Amino acid sequence: MSKRQNEVVFNFSAPKFMQIHLRNHIVAAVALPCAMFVDSFAAEPIIVEAESGDFTGWVDKHSCWHNVMLTDEPHSTFSGSGFVDTPNEVGSFIEVAYDALWTGPHKVTVRYTHIKPDPRPGQLWINGVEGPVLELPQNKALPAFNRDSTVVDLEQGRNLIRLVALNEGGLGNTDYIKVAELREVGEGELPRIQVLEAEDGLHEGKIDHHSCWNFIAEHEGPHTGFTGEGYVDTDNHVGSHVEVRFNVADAGEYRLHARYVHGKPDTRPAEVSVNGEVVDPSLKFTPTEHWTHWTYKEMYQSVSLAAGENVIRLSATGPEGLANLDHLKLIPVSESNARVRLSEVQWAGVGCYKIEMEMGTAYFEKDNGVSGLKSLIDNEGNDWIASYMPPGPNGDFRGFPNSVENFGHAGRDSGSTTTIVDGVTEGEVVILESSNETFTFQYHFLADRIAVKVLKSEGDYCFLLESVVGGQADEEDYFVTADGKKRIPSGEFDDITPEWLYLGDPKAKNFLFLAKTPEDDAPNENHRQIRPNGMHNMDLYSFGRTGRDRGYKTFGMSGNEHVCVIGFAPAFRNHNEMTALIEAYLEKAFTPGIKDRRLWSNRLLKNDDSWFTSAEARAIADSVIQYQSPQGGWPKSTDLARPPLTIGDIPQPGSGRANSFDNDATTVPMEFIAKVADATGEEAYIDSFNRGLDYLFAAQYETGGWPQFWPLRGDKYYSRITYNDGAMMRVMELLKYVVSGDDTYGFVDASRKDRARAALELGLECILKSQIRQNGKLTGWCAQHHEMTLEPAWARAYEPPSLSGEESVGVVRYLMSIEDPSAEVVEAIEGAVAWLKAVEMKGVRLESARRGDGRTERWLVEDPEGEGLWARFYELETNRPLYLDRDSVFRYDFSEIGYERRSGYGYHGDWPAKLLKEEYPKWKAKF
Repeated sequence: MSKRQNEVVFNFSAPKFMQIHLRNHIVAAVALPCAMFVDSFAAEPIIVEAESGDFTGWVDKHSCWHNVMLTDEPHSTFSGSGFVDTPNEVGSFIEVAYDALWTGPHKVTVRYTHIKPDPRPGQLWINGVEGPVLELPQNKALPAFNRDSTVVDLEQGRNLIRLVALNEGGLGNTDYIKVAELREVGEGELPRIQVLEAEDGLHEGKIDHHSCWNFIAEHEGPHTGFTGEGYVDTDNHVGSHVEVRFNVADAGEYRLHARYVHGKPDTRPAEVSVNGEVVDPSLKFTPTEHWTHWTYKEMYQSVSLAAGENVIRLSATGPEGLANLDHLKLIPVSESNARVRLSEVQWAGVGCYKIEMEMGTAYFEKDNGVSGLKSLIDNEGNDWIASYMPPGPNGDFRGFPNSVENFGHAGRDSGSTTTIVDGVTEGEVVILESSNETFTFQYHFLADRIAVKVLKSEGDYCFLLESVVGGQADEEDYFVTADGKKRIPSGEFDDITPEWLYLGDPKAKNFLFLAKTPEDDAPNENHRQIRPNGMHNMDLYSFGRTGRDRGYKTFGMSGNEHVCVIGFAPAFRNHNEMTALIEAYLEKAFTPGIKDRRLWSNRLLKNDDSWFTSAEARAIADSVIQYQSPQGGWPKSTDLARPPLTIGDIPQPGSGRANSFDNDATTVPMEFIAKVADATGEEAYIDSFNRGLDYLFAAQYETGGWPQFWPLRGDKYYSRITYNDGAMMRVMELLKYVVSGDDTYGFVDASRKDRARAALELGLECILKSQIRQNGKLTGWCAQHHEMTLEPAWARAYEPPSLSGEESVGVVRYLMSIEDPSAEVVEAIEGAVAWLKAVEMKGVRLESARRGDGRTERWLVEDPEGEGLWARFYELETNRPLYLDRDSVFRYDFSEIGYERRSGYGYHGDWPAKLLKEEYPKWKAKF
C-alpha cells in the first residue's frame, strides 16, 4: 500500500493549558502522556489533503511568479500559518515534539526555502543526541520550497526533534518538519504521516507571514494559498473525480468541508459519496471570484464514518469538471447539544470525575473516601485550585468546598462516597452527590457555574476556597467585594453583606467568583498563606470560618438553607456587570441559562406616569445621570440603573461603548430622564436632558445623518451614517417627540425645540436622498451610508454596501409616522414597500439547531410553501441575497459562509412581515 495514499495533516500546537504547563514544569510535562493534553470538549477536525488521494487530472503546484518578486521575498507557498526565519548564526534552531506510536526508523523531511549563495546545513538532534546532518541545498528561486530528508530512529512516545544551524548564515527559512513511519503496515492499515508546522514548535527567530502581492491576485496563474504540497485540478468533463482514503479512530457523524478555489463564472456541482453511498447528489461549488480566494464548501447534512478506513469521492456532474480542490476537512458532530459533560479519568494520580463546562473544566476527586474539587481550570488553561501535591509542610492543601473535618477536601479521606445523580453524564446540568455519616452535599455543574446544595448537615460547616488565583500564586492577586474595592487578602473579614466576592489577577483573562446565600452572621475569611521559607502557597477565602487570628474555627453556618456558587467570568466585565451576574446566579442558582440580572432596560419606560415620581425612579435617574459623558451622550450595553462604584463601571472614550447611539444608548436614557423631569420638575433632570439634546445637535452631520459614535472615533465603520439596528431612527423619533407638543417634553425651551425641528427636517432630507434607486426605481436603504456622499457604505467586514431587508423596515415605519407626508415621502414609502415585497424569499425556510458549544447553527432548506423570509443584505444591482464571512468575500449561497458567522449573525429574518401585512395597509387607507 502506498505511503502517499493517506496523509492526515496535524498542526502541532499545544493547547494553552499545555503551554502553561510546559512553561512552568517542562520536565514533568514531557513525562506526562500526550493524551492528557489533547483531550478536549470536542474532538479535533481531520484534514485530508486532496492531492494525497486518487483522482483524474493532475496535481497543480502553482506559486507566485518569480519575475514579479524580484524586489522582495514573499514566500507565499508555505503551509500552516507561516514559516520560521531563524537568526543568522551558528546554533540557531527549531525544535518540535513528535509522539511516536512505534519504536523504530522514521523518515524526517524538512521543507525550507533558501536562495542565498552560502551553504546553510542543519544537524538533527533527537532527544538531545546528535543525529545526521541535512545539507539543505540552495533553492534556484523564490518562492519555491525545497525538501531534504533523512532517516532517524525514534522511541515510542514523545521525541524532541531539533534542527540546529551549523554555519553563520543560520538555517534556511523553514516551513515544517514532517515525520513518516518506516515500517511494514498490516492489512488494511495506513502508515501515519504527521506534518509539524515549524511555527508551532520551539524556535529562535521570527514567524514570517508573507504572501503574494495584491496586483497579481486577479491573474489566473498563481493559485497561491493552498495547504500541503499542491491541489487537485481535475479534467473538464463529467465523471472527473477525487477520492481519498483515510482512517478515523472512532465511528460517528462528521461535517464535511471541502476547501476549493474557482475563478470561472460557472457553478461546478459534484456528487459526494462516502464508502460507496451517495450522501449528496449535487454539492455546488460556486465561483470564488479570483483564483487566490480559497474557501470552504460545507455539506449541511453530516456523514457517517466508520472506525478504521473510509473512502470519500467527489465526482463532477457537470461538463467543466470540479473546482480546484485543496483538501477535505471533517469535523466531528456532537452527539448531543449537551453544554456539560462528565467522564471518569485519572487526574494527578487519583480517580476523578472530569466535568467539562463552557466556562472551563473541573476535576472532582472521588476515590478512597475523598470528595471535592481538585482542579478548576479556565478556558485559558489556568488551574485556579491546582491541588496536585500531597499535604504536608510546604505542600498543597488546596481544594473546594473544604466544608469541615476533611469532608469536601481534595486529597483528604473523610469516608465519603460520590455518585452521579440519576446517572446523567451530559446535558444542561450534571449533578454529583457526596455523602458521609455527617454531611450530604450536591454539586450542580452548569455551563457557566457550579452550585453547591446542602442536603444533610449534622453540625457546622463552611464553604472554603483554597486557591492559586490565575493559576499561579503571586502578590498581585486580589479580591473584590460588593463595594467595588480591590483588596489583597490579609485576614478575617468583618462580616460582609452581601456575601460574595470575585478574585482577579492582572495577568488573567478571567475572574473567579464565589458567592453564598442566604446572608448570615457567620465569620468570613480572607487570608494569604506564606510559608516559613517565604513561599506564597495560596490564598484562602471562606464563608463560615474564622481567620488565622482566631484559629480557623468553623461556626455560624448549619442547616440546609445555604447555597454556594462558584465559576469563571471574563475579566473584561466591570464591577457592576459582575454584580448583576452574581446576583442572577444567587437568585436561581440551579437554573440553566441564567443571564445577568440587569436593572436597566427600555421596559422601564412602560411604567405608569405616577411611578416616575417615586423614590425608586429618582434613584435610577440619579444613577443614569452619573453615566452621562461631558459631551452629553451615554454609553451602550451598560446597566445604567446601578450607580458606578469604580471608574471601570463608566465606559471611557474609545472603549467601544461610550458616547453611542447603538443598542438604545443615549436615546433611551434621554427618554427616561425626560419622564422623571416631567414628573418631578427637578432642575438636575431637566439639565441632563437638555445636555443630551445639545449632544444630538452636535453629532448630526451637515448631510443630516448621525454616526454610530460621537465624538468620532476615527474608524470608518463607527463614523458612517447608521441606520443599522435602528440607531438613527431612534434619534429621529426622540426629536419628533420634542417638537410634537408631547406634554412629557413640555419643559424643553423654545430655542431647543426650534433646533430639534431643524434637525428633523435635515434628517428627513438625508433619508430621502440616501434611498437607493435601481434603474430609476426607489428601493430600500443600506445599513450604513457614507456621511458625505450618502452612498451605501461598508460597515464591518461582513456588512457590505447593499440593500438591507431589516434596516429598511425601520426607516419606512418612521416615514409612515409623519402626520402630513409630502408627495416625496409617499413616493419613498411606496418604493420601499414594493421592493420589500419583490425580494421576499419564497420556497425556502430557515432551520436551526443548537450545537454542543451552545451556539445556534442555521441553514436554509427548500420548502415549496416557504414564505415570509427576507435576507439581511441584498446585492445593490441584482437583489440577490448576499452572505459574507469576515473575509469580506461576496457569496450568494448561505451554505458558503463559515459556522462562526452562521451561528453568530442574523442573515435572515421576518422583519418586514408585520409592516407589509398590517401597518402598510392601514397607512395606505389613510392616504
